[in-house]
Amino acid sequence: QIAFIDPHFKPEMSRYYRPLREYIRVACTERLRPVERIEFHLKCVGTADFFQSELDRNLRNYLPAGLAIEFRRLRERQGGEKLHARYVLTERGGLKVEVGLDSGSAGETTPVDCMTEIEYRKVWSDFLAEETAFDLVDRFYLEGSF
Repeated sequence: QIAFIDPHFKPEMSRYYRPLREYIRVACTERLRPVERIEFHLKCVGTADFFQSELDRNLRNYLPAGLAIEFRRLRERQGGEKLHARYVLTERGGLKVEVGLDSGSAGETTPVDCMTEIEYRKVWSDFLAEETAFDLVDRFYLEGSF
């Protein structure tokens, strides 16, 4: 299982898709254990129809057949956790990605750090537990086509 968390993902911006396609390509190589589930968690902005059409246009043809990604659009709860930080989580551990999961400008870099076990458990609970720290607005499933 892999969960990408980037609250600032914008489905209309191409800079988010090149890295996501590469993450998926690497995750699906024969050298690694087969990926059973991929999720992407982001802040709910814009309409559901626009979001779905942009995913279809920019990502569907890059997913292998049999692979699906679940996109979960979230909303902060008043007085609760803030949707801001970016992470990549698996069932074995996680990474904190300082600036984002998108392509930066030429010459830009971003710190990526392994999470401590305490950080990992907290973030896993916030996003992937039965009761999460955010309200689920909607979810979209995108299935591969090649």
